[in-house]
Amino acid sequence: NIPFDFTEATVGNVQLGSENGSGELLDQFRFCRTDFDHFDFSDHHSYLERNDWVLHEFSGNNATGDFSVEMTPEVIEETYRKAMTSANDVGDTPASREFEYKRFHYNRRKNLSLIRDEYSLDATTKAKKGASVVLNRVMQFTCGYGNRLPRIAALTFLLPLVYGILYVFGGPLETGAGVVWNAEDQLAVIGNGIYYSYISFSTIGYGGIGPIGWGAKLLAASQGMLNGLLFTLLTFTLFKRVLGGS
Repeated sequence: NIPFDFTEATVGNVQLGSENGSGELLDQFRFCRTDFDHFDFSDHHSYLERNDWVLHEFSGNNATGDFSVEMTPEVIEETYRKAMTSANDVGDTPASREFEYKRFHYNRRKNLSLIRDEYSLDATTKAKKGASVVLNRVMQFTCGYGNRLPRIAALTFLLPLVYGILYVFGGPLETGAGVVWNAEDQLAVIGNGIYYSYISFSTIGYGGIGPIGWGAKLLAASQGMLNGLLFTLLTFTLFKRVLGGS
């Protein structure tokens, strides 16, 4: 197996293949700051999925390649940005989404590195980059930068369930649903707590059950704000999936 290091090279519209047809040819390649001139990744989706869409390092062998280019988060981010652009150019939406995910991931790592190591940055710039890091992390966790529809859907519809369980613990979290510890019908209390949580989250607020403890009031307020955030992210992810294809 001969490794091919395409660091700072240009890969055009070529067809890659192997004599044994193993489908693992790209294990021998590394793409770093590579210019993709309408290169089509679609023939290698199975390989890319298996290796978590990693392009910037060799897989399955001990090849080292050329380290004249330091593998910083900034360099790796640029690598996936170029790959994403190429995938878009040839209409390969699945590859484009995965490379976009990688690009945002390394963008966060780049900003963290700048905050930690770049002493010339003033406090305002560091604060802006810190806010960008936090937003980036939220987008990754909630919807995978708009590329993980099941993740945001599950979070949107299951998060109120977690709140509902918290409400029945009582104390600062007590609501009109009751407290599970001293209830005769504990299942009914849990059901009422979950019902109240979903009503609060959807901002319907029928008024049959209300918050009593200060903690419950804070949670109820936070649910109303999360409703707007999560449903906006869900809509964004849905439209991105529809417009970009399956």
